[in-house]
Amino acid sequence: MTISLHGSFTSLSRDAYLSETVFERETEMVMGEQWHYIAHTSDIPNPGDFLVETYAGESVIVARDRDGGVGAFFNTCRHRGFALCQSRAGNVRKFTCPYHQWTYGLDGRLIAAPDMPNGSVINYDDWGLHRVQVEVWEGMIFICLSKAPKPSIGEAIETYAPQLRMAEPSKWKKAAEKRYPIAANWKVLLENFLECYHCKATHPELCAAMDLDGMYGDILERPIGQYSGGMVPLKPGMMTQSMDGKLVSKPLGQFANMGAPPANWGAGFQITPVLTRIIAHVDHALIFSIRPIDVGDVEWVARWFVHADAVEGVDYNLDRLMEVWLATNDQDLSLCVGTFQGMHSRRYVPGPLSALREPAINSAVQLYRSMMAAPEPGAFIEQA
Repeated sequence: MTISLHGSFTSLSRDAYLSETVFERETEMVMGEQWHYIAHTSDIPNPGDFLVETYAGESVIVARDRDGGVGAFFNTCRHRGFALCQSRAGNVRKFTCPYHQWTYGLDGRLIAAPDMPNGSVINYDDWGLHRVQVEVWEGMIFICLSKAPKPSIGEAIETYAPQLRMAEPSKWKKAAEKRYPIAANWKVLLENFLECYHCKATHPELCAAMDLDGMYGDILERPIGQYSGGMVPLKPGMMTQSMDGKLVSKPLGQFANMGAPPANWGAGFQITPVLTRIIAHVDHALIFSIRPIDVGDVEWVARWFVHADAVEGVDYNLDRLMEVWLATNDQDLSLCVGTFQGMHSRRYVPGPLSALREPAINSAVQLYRSMMAAPEPGAFIEQA
C-alpha cells in the first residue's frame, strides 16, 4: 500500500453510520461474509460443553462433540424456529427443543421428532440444525455465517502472523472477559481502534510501555486488508504491555521454557472490517472483537488470556493483568459515544484524516466499500 504523507482522505458519509437500511445491508454483505473470532477451545473443554453467542443478529451454538471436535449451528429448531438453547453455556448429552421436544445430537443431526418417525413422515437427514462454518486454529474458534464456503482462516493466520505460534495459543486459558455496551455505530468503534492519533493525549496507561512512534511507523508500513499481522511495539527494554513493562503472568508457549524471555517481543493478527484483533505478548494475550447490534449500538468484547497452567494469585494478579486495557477501553468508550453523538448533527460531514496517523482507516473504508458493492451473496442462512 502506497501512502502519500501529504495527502488526505475521509471516512464514510454520515448516512453510513446512521441509516438502518445501510446497517441491514451490512449484516449480509459484511458481517455475514467474513470470519469472526467467537471463543477459545478452553471455553468448551469437555464433550457436551456448549456456549451460545450472538453475532450479526444470529444466535449461534458452539459445541464440543463426543469425539472432541468443535461444531457451530444456528440456534434455531428446524421444526418451528424456537431457540433451541435457552442458556448461554452448559453441558448436555444432546440438544432438545423445549417446545416440541425435537432432539439433535451434538453434531447437529436430528435424532428424534415425537410422532414423526424417521423415514415415514420425514427424513431426519434432511432436518439437522443449520450449520455455521467453523474453524479452529491453535485453540481459537472462528465462525463465518456465509452460505458460500470461505477460504481457510487458519491459512490467513499462517500467512500474516506465523509468529503467533511461538505463544502457543492452544495452551492459553481465559483469565478474564469484559463486555462493553456502547451507544455508537460499530464503524465508529472500528475506526477508533485502527488509529493511534488520539493515543498520546488520551491513553497514558497504554502509552506507558507501548512505543508510540513505533506504532505510527507500523501503521504506515503494514498493509491493512481484510487480514493483517502486527505486534504492539514496546519501548526498549520493556518485557510486556503493563504499566511498568514488567511481566504480569507466567510466560506463554515457547517462552515458558526460557530462562529469560526476550524483551520487546510481540505478535498479532487482525480481521477487518468487523474487527477481531489478537495481541500476544510473552506472558499474556488479548483478543478483542466487535459485535454490531443495531445501527446505534455495538458490543466491544475484551478477553485476557494467560498460560493454561498459570494460577491466579500466584502467577498473575487480575488487577495488574487487566490494568492497561481496562483504562484504555473506558477511555475509548467515551470517545466513540461522543463521536457518534456528533455525527447526528445535520451539519456533520467527514473531515480530512491524517495520512501519517490514520491510514488504516482509509484501508478499512476501502475494503468495506468493496464488500458493500459486491454482488448480492444471497441469503447467508441456508434454506431447507
